[in-house]
Amino acid sequence: MEHRIEEIEAKRIIGKSVDTSVEKAPADCKALWMDICTVDEQIEKANERWFGLSETTGECDFTYTAGREVAEDAEALEGLVAKTIPAGKYAVYTYKGLMSGLAAFYGQLMEAIPKAGLEENGTWFERYDERFKEDSADSEMEIWCGVK
Repeated sequence: MEHRIEEIEAKRIIGKSVDTSVEKAPADCKALWMDICTVDEQIEKANERWFGLSETTGECDFTYTAGREVAEDAEALEGLVAKTIPAGKYAVYTYKGLMSGLAAFYGQLMEAIPKAGLEENGTWFERYDERFKEDSADSEMEIWCGVK
């Protein structure tokens, strides 16, 4: 699988979180995205990019946060959480296709990353920009895997 390596500064996002597992993630994350869209206008100082941040909490468990990138001084209103995407080095992969194929793509990534000689560090995020078209076969998004 093709990837590129990028170094980034920390990014602050505000959104909503769910504790989930690899098995439950497709349903949990979809419900979270539906929920965050109902409060989008409450996220102050947001830009146009959306992020899905995954923070490993166990072997198959993680906290997933869906949110918007915001200014450093943006406040998280009641019911929302502020999270920081850590600065560092990331392997960046582009996913093209329907969201229904995303879980299988993540499975392929779990095999491709060590084969590429990379060691992941437990932080992953999805970046959604103007290329993302919900429920479209020509949709694109990026998956960023923190690497050591």
